Parts: sequence; structure tokens; C-alpha cells
Amino acid sequence: MKTSISVVSLFILFVLSSCTKQEQPSTVEASIAPTSKARTCIQEALLQQIKKDPVWLKRYTAIENFQPQQASAKIYLPTDTIFMYVQVNICYNNGPSNITDAQVISQIGSLNADYNGTNPEFIPDDLTIYNPLKAKALIKCILLPIKRRLVTTSSWTTANLMKTAASGIAPTRPDSVLNIWVVNNLSGGLLAYTQLPGGPVATEGIVIIDEAFGTIGSVVAPFNKGRTLIHEMGHWLNLKHIWGDAPCGNDFCGDTPLHNTANYGVPIYPHYSTCTGTPIEMTQNFMDLVDDVAMYMFTPNQVSRMRATFGPGGFREAYGF
Repeated sequence: MKTSISVVSLFILFVLSSCTKQEQPSTVEASIAPTSKARTCIQEALLQQIKKDPVWLKRYTAIENFQPQQASAKIYLPTDTIFMYVQVNICYNNGPSNITDAQVISQIGSLNADYNGTNPEFIPDDLTIYNPLKAKALIKCILLPIKRRLVTTSSWTTANLMKTAASGIAPTRPDSVLNIWVVNNLSGGLLAYTQLPGGPVATEGIVIIDEAFGTIGSVVAPFNKGRTLIHEMGHWLNLKHIWGDAPCGNDFCGDTPLHNTANYGVPIYPHYSTCTGTPIEMTQNFMDLVDDVAMYMFTPNQVSRMRATFGPGGFREAYGF
């Protein structure tokens, strides 16, 4: 579904994006391979916060109105690789959560591989109809010196206290550096959450648990290929879930098929949607909710949408160089 965004839609879309892990139901669709845990990204509607923060709503509305113009006007988009700085802040509560530098580096490596088409799944033909739509975002992250702090909190909420000097680690230049906080645990089984565009600068960034961060060390399958962060950074760059957070919803990307809803685990190809036209769902897309091993691509329209945020007047312009 490809329609323009409305003010009413903004109240639904203007949310805090987060990912959680949960036990897979004992009965699964025939197209889903059983797995012990499933990734679930929830869109927690912060309607009360929106009503109290008209400035944020105004910014988000402006971003969405500006985005289609940027994405379609390629003259304004960077054509070369976009570089950006990343600050990793480790708030550890026990030994295992004080992850090694090597684990951090493995995550940055995974991120750069997936955003630049050097991941192993990108090059070969995956024998699906969507193989020709694999697109390189050409966005590379440069890691700043890692920050660490021993904290007393053993489980965090989405109240962003880990982003403060009092309880965690204050962000580094949040208006031009992507800050990532790695924590021991998030309440409710969350894997990660991201502040969506237009919010307060002081809380900009992504929070993720160490068990879903990187490809070595304390990571736990099926979230052990670094792709929770790939998905969350997509949200940070204004991508929507591929099913549009509604049955047969709108993700504002013209080259993604209509999805009934999210997919989990390792789907068996082809998995058909019951939406208009019964298309084969693009379950391998980074903005679905499948296991790390099953997601490996963005589409050209998704890439255009992300890169547009770095263009002149884009809300991530100050982050790229």
C-alpha cells in the first residue's frame, strides 16, 4: 500500500519502537519453521507523551512531509558512501554484561556488512523473486572509543535512565553521533528499543541488551548475527516495519510487498500474503521480525528513504559525512 501519511496516522506512527523476545507458540503457521524464541517488535503508542509534547509531534510531521520529496529527488541524495560516528556506551551490572571490545567490534562489522552488501547472503542468488531487489545502503559506521560504567541497575525500562550521567552514561554529541547503550537486561523481555525521529536530542539513540549485540561473546541465538541493531538502526533512519504496523499496512516503500503482519522464526519460502494480490511476502527483509539468520536485505526504496535522512535539510544531515 503506497499512500501519503496523514496527521491522524502520525498519532499511530509516532511511537517508541522496541523489540522483545518471547516464547514461540506451540502451534505455528505451516510456513514458519519452529524456533525456541521469536523476535517481536512492538509499537508502544505514547499518546499521552505526544499530547504533552506538541514540539515532537510537529517535528515528526515535518520529517514525514519532507521525506518523500527527498527520497524522490535523487539529486539531493549522497551518491557515495555515507560515514557516521557511533558511540557505544556499556552499562554493565555483572561480569558477562561487561562485554569485550571484540564483541563491540563484531557488531560494528555486522552493521557495516549488512548496510553495504558485503554480508554472505547478499551476493549469491537466494532463489527468490526478490533477489534483484537487494540494495546497498552505502552507510558505514566508525566506532569512537568505547565507554563503560559499572551500574547498580540490573534491569532497565524504556524511561531512558541509562542515558543519564546519574544512572548510566550521558550521550556523546547526540546531535551528530549515533549513541548506542548496551545493557544487561530490559524489562518485559525487550531486546532493544529506538527513539524515533523528532524526539528530544538528549535521549537520541538506541538501547540494546548484550545478548543481542554483536556476533561473539555473550550473544545468544537466534539473535546472534548482530541484526537486532540492523533493524533498530533502520527505525532510527525512519524505516517502518515492512507490514506497516497494521494488517496489509503501509511502510511507505513502493517496492516492498503487502504483508499480513510480522513473520517470525525462519519462514519457509514462498510465504504468501492474503492481502490484495496475494503477493509472496519479503520475509528476508531487515524490517520484518524473523530470526537473524533469516533476514539479510533492504530494498532500493528503503535505501532511498534512509539515505534521504542525510541529505540537505534531512533530520540526520548532521550525522553523515
